[in-house]
Amino acid sequence: MTSAWTRETPIGVLTLTEEAGALTGVLFGPDAPEGALRMETPLIRRAFAQLEEYFRGERKAFDLPMDARGTPFQRRCWRRCWKSPTGRRAPMPSRRRPWAVRARIAPWEWPIT
Repeated sequence: MTSAWTRETPIGVLTLTEEAGALTGVLFGPDAPEGALRMETPLIRRAFAQLEEYFRGERKAFDLPMDARGTPFQRRCWRRCWKSPTGRRAPMPSRRRPWAVRARIAPWEWPIT
C-alpha cells in the first residue's frame, strides 16, 4: 500500500510517497497517487526533516531508502544523476547530459545527492 503526505516547502507544496519502507516519489503539488493512503509515516516524516535541513543549507546528501520507479532507461539515467556532484550546474539541454533530455528529466528533477 502506498502512503502519501503533503507539506509546504520553500519550493512550494511537495507530496512524498512511500511503499514497503522506501520513498517512491517526490511530487510537486498536493495531489497523491490514486488509491494512496493519506498518512505521514515515520519515513516520510524523516524525509521531510532532511528536506528542511537541505533547504536551510545544513544538508548536502540524503540517507533515505529510495525505490525510484520508471523504465529501465530512466532508472539508468537517475543512477547517473545520483553520481553527479552536489551543486554542479549543467545547462539544459546539455551537451554533457543528452540522456537526461531523452529520459525527460528536467533540471529540477535531478537528484541532489
